[in-house]
Amino acid sequence: MLFRSQAGLGNDGKITPAYDPQLTVLNAVLADLNKAISLMNPSTGGNAIDELPKYDLLYGGDMVKWKKFANSLKLRIYLTMNVGGDATAAAQITSLLASPDIFQSRADEAKLTYLTSGNPVYQWINPTSSRKNDFRVSSTLVNYMMGKSTDLKTPVDARLTVYANPLADSTFVGGTNGQTGSIATNSALGSTYYSYASPFYFMSYSEILFIKAEMNPTQPNYVAAVTESFSQNGLSPAAATTMLADSNFTYNAAYSAKLIAEQKWVSLFGQGVEAVNSWRRSGYPHFHLAANAVTATVPRRISYNTDEKNLNTANEAVGVQGL
Repeated sequence: MLFRSQAGLGNDGKITPAYDPQLTVLNAVLADLNKAISLMNPSTGGNAIDELPKYDLLYGGDMVKWKKFANSLKLRIYLTMNVGGDATAAAQITSLLASPDIFQSRADEAKLTYLTSGNPVYQWINPTSSRKNDFRVSSTLVNYMMGKSTDLKTPVDARLTVYANPLADSTFVGGTNGQTGSIATNSALGSTYYSYASPFYFMSYSEILFIKAEMNPTQPNYVAAVTESFSQNGLSPAAATTMLADSNFTYNAAYSAKLIAEQKWVSLFGQGVEAVNSWRRSGYPHFHLAANAVTATVPRRISYNTDEKNLNTANEAVGVQGL
């Protein structure tokens, strides 16, 4: 639960806002998206529309692509609602997946290509940064992507060669979550993801294909989603085919939900918030507690902050009970 209906109303005296249930919040976001879509009219003239290409860093004023983005975001929301108990969500997802008004290719996806400032992640993790050892690729991801390979230099999933940089001996070794280490002993983030010009993804075309695979779990849908993720990372369809031949990753209808969710998690590398949302919703992959953990289970949410507990006590207690 979180604020929505009473958020931002401090000037009206609402300094202890009530919390809203998740479905209430998501329905409100859908209403906002539908309103935005209704206002996106590429035929509308005037100075405001004419000036858009100068300032729109995502689509250069292309309202058709903005509509596709908004509808694709609705897909993401309905997917969460489908698990959360909304009776209409599945039908809405089916309708949107059949529509041309969602991402149809990589050309439609929403990503920000930085201009003169460069990707802000770069300043923290480039090889000359004083904090470069603070960021390493997790063993959870590395071990999963290795598949059945016994050669640490050749992961079965070639996306690992993009996600991570090899060590001096050409091996890929992940860091243990919760333990200190350095990029001398654990693989650093791949240069494709920390480079000055690396884009930030809001939503990719591969995510749409994984939603399709989750709603209609078939081998062709699974293969299409994985292959697009490989292409998004500059890898060939043949590399995807090689990975899918490994028994760890070959489609199997008996555990298709697990395979699809795990591969979606891998594909969302660099989109941490959505990767966590996917894990929370699907339950896959199965995570283990980090070393030196101070909790008995893997955290599934961010705690309400101390100010909420101290200053909005009654509503915070209701919010906790509603989780």
